[in-house]
Amino acid sequence: MGQIAATTRGTLFARLAAIVFFAELAHGMLLYGIIPELIGASEYILFGIHHVDGLELAGYCLAAYVIAELIFKLPAGHLVDHHGPDVPVRVGLLLSLATVPLIILFPDPHVRLVSAFVHGLGAAPIWPGIISAWTRGRSARERGEIMGQILTWWMAGLGLGLILGNVLVGLTGRAELAATYTPVALWVVAVIAALWPGERLGYP
Repeated sequence: MGQIAATTRGTLFARLAAIVFFAELAHGMLLYGIIPELIGASEYILFGIHHVDGLELAGYCLAAYVIAELIFKLPAGHLVDHHGPDVPVRVGLLLSLATVPLIILFPDPHVRLVSAFVHGLGAAPIWPGIISAWTRGRSARERGEIMGQILTWWMAGLGLGLILGNVLVGLTGRAELAATYTPVALWVVAVIAALWPGERLGYP
């Protein structure tokens, strides 16, 4: 019985680590490598009056993502506490996945800004959901180690994504190939890990 429980916990942790790692890998590639390259050095008009260059627009997209995730992190945690991590994490991943093609394929600056904001909204439940799922039923002594494990996968994904995004852009000379396929594929892997049949997230 103990061996079965240990195997179940191991499977759950592998799923949670995959969600965090691949989601943050996609974030790092998209937000810090590919979006600045996609937007380029062109000039854009926001709201019909405000002229911005590509670097400013990339900064606004990143800010929209961060602000949305920050604003909705507390409500997302509330949802996780009251309804469990399954639905918030899965819906958030699917929502973020849906915005990636919009950011990539639609050059209109307003579409990219709104999509980046919604992408941040979708990312908000991931961190509280993963923490809740992996700490449920664990002793207080184990929680520091658990936080360290999850943070390690999070930082590894984000850092590697930042590097790979710039490497792919540099190798291709253009961002279209890397931007169109790689972040979407990474998000799909994270979604598959969240939707994988078996034990529900946080219920080992």
